Amino acid sequence: MVKYLFIDFDRTIFDTDSFYNHLEQAVLVDQIKDASDLNLAAFVYPDTISFIWNARQAGYLPYLITYGDRTVQQTKVRMSGLESLFVNVFYVEQGSKGDFIRAFLNSFVSCEDIAFIDDLPEHINGVRTRIPQSKTFLICRPGAKRAGQQCDGLQIVESLSAVIPFL
Repeated sequence: MVKYLFIDFDRTIFDTDSFYNHLEQAVLVDQIKDASDLNLAAFVYPDTISFIWNARQAGYLPYLITYGDRTVQQTKVRMSGLESLFVNVFYVEQGSKGDFIRAFLNSFVSCEDIAFIDDLPEHINGVRTRIPQSKTFLICRPGAKRAGQQCDGLQIVESLSAVIPFL
Protein backbone atom coordinates (compact mmCIF):
# COMPACT_ATOMS: atom_id res chain seq x y z
CA MET A 1 0.00 0.00 0.00
CA VAL A 2 1.25 3.49 -0.86
CA LYS A 3 1.50 5.98 2.00
CA TYR A 4 1.15 9.70 1.36
CA LEU A 5 2.55 12.51 3.47
CA PHE A 6 1.54 16.10 2.73
CA ILE A 7 3.64 18.75 4.44
CA ASP A 8 3.01 22.48 4.53
CA PHE A 9 5.90 24.87 3.87
CA ASP A 10 5.56 28.12 5.84
CA ARG A 11 6.00 27.73 9.61
CA THR A 12 6.08 23.94 9.22
CA ILE A 13 9.43 23.26 7.53
CA PHE A 14 10.48 26.87 6.85
CA ASP A 15 10.88 29.55 9.52
CA THR A 16 8.84 32.17 7.69
CA ASP A 17 8.75 34.64 10.57
CA SER A 18 12.55 34.73 10.91
CA PHE A 19 12.91 34.91 7.12
CA TYR A 20 10.65 37.95 6.82
CA ASN A 21 12.36 39.64 9.79
CA HIS A 22 15.74 39.04 8.15
CA LEU A 23 14.47 40.20 4.77
CA GLU A 24 13.07 43.39 6.26
CA GLN A 25 16.35 44.18 8.03
CA ALA A 26 18.44 43.39 4.93
CA VAL A 27 16.31 45.63 2.74
CA LEU A 28 16.52 48.45 5.28
CA VAL A 29 20.31 48.38 5.20
CA ASP A 30 20.44 47.73 1.43
CA GLN A 31 22.15 44.33 1.74
CA ILE A 32 20.03 42.62 -0.91
CA LYS A 33 20.58 43.49 -4.55
CA ASP A 34 18.57 40.59 -5.97
CA ALA A 35 17.09 37.24 -4.93
CA SER A 36 20.41 35.44 -5.43
CA ASP A 37 21.72 37.28 -2.35
CA LEU A 38 19.36 35.29 -0.12
CA ASN A 39 20.39 32.08 1.62
CA LEU A 40 16.99 30.57 2.32
CA ALA A 41 18.44 27.24 3.46
CA ALA A 42 19.30 29.05 6.69
CA PHE A 43 15.57 29.31 7.46
CA VAL A 44 14.76 25.61 7.11
CA TYR A 45 13.90 24.17 10.52
CA PRO A 46 16.70 21.84 11.69
CA ASP A 47 14.44 18.78 12.01
CA THR A 48 13.11 18.98 8.43
CA ILE A 49 15.56 16.87 6.46
CA SER A 50 15.80 14.08 9.05
CA PHE A 51 12.00 14.04 9.33
CA ILE A 52 11.55 13.60 5.59
CA TRP A 53 14.19 10.88 5.58
CA ASN A 54 12.46 9.08 8.48
CA ALA A 55 9.07 9.40 6.78
CA ARG A 56 10.50 7.85 3.62
CA GLN A 57 12.01 5.04 5.72
CA ALA A 58 8.50 4.45 7.11
CA GLY A 59 7.23 4.08 3.53
CA TYR A 60 5.70 7.53 3.02
CA LEU A 61 5.93 9.49 -0.20
CA PRO A 62 6.44 13.13 0.86
CA TYR A 63 4.62 15.90 -0.99
CA LEU A 64 5.03 19.57 -0.23
CA ILE A 65 1.81 21.59 -0.33
CA THR A 66 1.85 25.33 0.12
CA TYR A 67 -0.77 28.05 -0.08
CA GLY A 68 -0.24 31.54 -1.42
CA ASP A 69 1.10 33.46 -4.37
CA ARG A 70 2.68 30.85 -6.66
CA THR A 71 5.68 32.94 -7.69
CA VAL A 72 6.59 33.86 -4.11
CA GLN A 73 6.12 30.30 -2.86
CA GLN A 74 8.08 28.77 -5.78
CA THR A 75 10.97 31.13 -5.12
CA LYS A 76 11.07 30.33 -1.40
CA VAL A 77 10.82 26.57 -2.00
CA ARG A 78 13.46 26.54 -4.75
CA MET A 79 15.89 28.78 -2.87
CA SER A 80 15.47 26.81 0.37
CA GLY A 81 17.02 23.79 -1.33
CA LEU A 82 14.17 21.50 -0.27
CA GLU A 83 12.42 20.94 -3.60
CA SER A 84 14.34 17.76 -4.45
CA LEU A 85 13.30 16.08 -1.18
CA PHE A 86 9.68 15.83 -2.32
CA VAL A 87 7.92 13.67 -4.90
CA ASN A 88 6.12 16.80 -6.03
CA VAL A 89 5.38 20.32 -4.84
CA PHE A 90 1.79 21.57 -5.00
CA TYR A 91 1.03 25.29 -5.03
CA VAL A 92 -2.53 26.06 -3.98
CA GLU A 93 -3.66 29.58 -4.82
CA GLN A 94 -7.43 29.15 -4.57
CA GLY A 95 -9.75 26.83 -2.69
CA SER A 96 -8.54 24.71 0.18
CA LYS A 97 -5.68 22.34 0.68
CA GLY A 98 -8.25 19.72 1.70
CA ASP A 99 -10.05 20.01 -1.65
CA PHE A 100 -6.77 19.91 -3.53
CA ILE A 101 -5.49 16.82 -1.70
CA ARG A 102 -8.86 15.05 -2.03
CA ALA A 103 -8.88 15.66 -5.80
CA PHE A 104 -5.28 14.46 -6.08
CA LEU A 105 -5.98 11.30 -4.11
CA ASN A 106 -9.25 10.56 -5.90
CA SER A 107 -7.32 10.24 -9.11
CA PHE A 108 -5.63 6.99 -8.11
CA VAL A 109 -5.62 5.88 -4.47
CA SER A 110 -7.95 4.57 -1.82
CA CYS A 111 -6.70 7.06 0.79
CA GLU A 112 -6.01 4.47 3.44
CA ASP A 113 -2.74 5.90 4.74
CA ILE A 114 -2.58 9.67 4.51
CA ALA A 115 -0.76 12.07 6.84
CA PHE A 116 -0.97 15.86 6.75
CA ILE A 117 1.04 18.45 8.70
CA ASP A 118 0.24 22.17 8.74
CA ASP A 119 0.46 25.16 11.07
CA LEU A 120 -3.09 26.41 10.46
CA PRO A 121 -6.12 24.80 12.11
CA GLU A 122 -8.36 25.69 9.15
CA HIS A 123 -6.16 23.65 6.80
CA ILE A 124 -6.07 20.74 9.25
CA ASN A 125 -9.86 20.84 9.64
CA GLY A 126 -10.30 21.06 5.87
CA VAL A 127 -8.30 17.89 5.38
CA ARG A 128 -10.04 16.11 8.27
CA THR A 129 -13.44 16.97 6.76
CA ARG A 130 -12.56 15.78 3.25
CA ILE A 131 -10.36 12.82 4.25
CA PRO A 132 -11.66 11.69 7.67
CA GLN A 133 -9.30 8.72 7.94
CA SER A 134 -6.18 10.90 7.50
CA LYS A 135 -3.68 11.44 10.29
CA THR A 136 -3.42 15.19 10.83
CA PHE A 137 -0.93 17.14 12.89
CA LEU A 138 -1.08 20.80 13.77
CA ILE A 139 2.47 22.04 14.22
CA CYS A 140 2.89 24.93 16.64
CA ARG A 141 6.59 25.73 16.56
CA PRO A 142 7.79 27.52 19.71
CA GLY A 143 8.19 31.20 18.98
CA ALA A 144 6.16 31.13 15.77
CA LYS A 145 3.52 33.84 15.45
CA ARG A 146 0.75 31.28 15.60
CA ALA A 147 2.08 29.32 18.58
CA GLY A 148 -0.46 28.96 21.37
CA GLN A 149 -3.53 29.12 19.13
CA GLN A 150 -6.74 27.42 20.23
CA CYS A 151 -7.00 24.04 18.59
CA ASP A 152 -9.57 21.90 20.33
CA GLY A 153 -9.59 18.30 19.17
CA LEU A 154 -6.46 18.56 17.04
CA GLN A 155 -3.26 16.55 17.40
CA ILE A 156 -0.74 19.29 18.26
CA VAL A 157 3.04 18.91 17.94
CA GLU A 158 5.88 21.37 18.46
CA SER A 159 8.30 19.71 16.06
CA LEU A 160 8.36 17.32 13.13
CA SER A 161 10.26 14.76 15.20
CA ALA A 162 7.17 14.52 17.44
CA VAL A 163 5.20 13.22 14.43
CA ILE A 164 7.47 10.23 13.69
CA PRO A 165 5.97 7.87 16.33
CA PHE A 166 2.53 8.34 14.76
CA LEU A 167 3.53 7.48 11.19
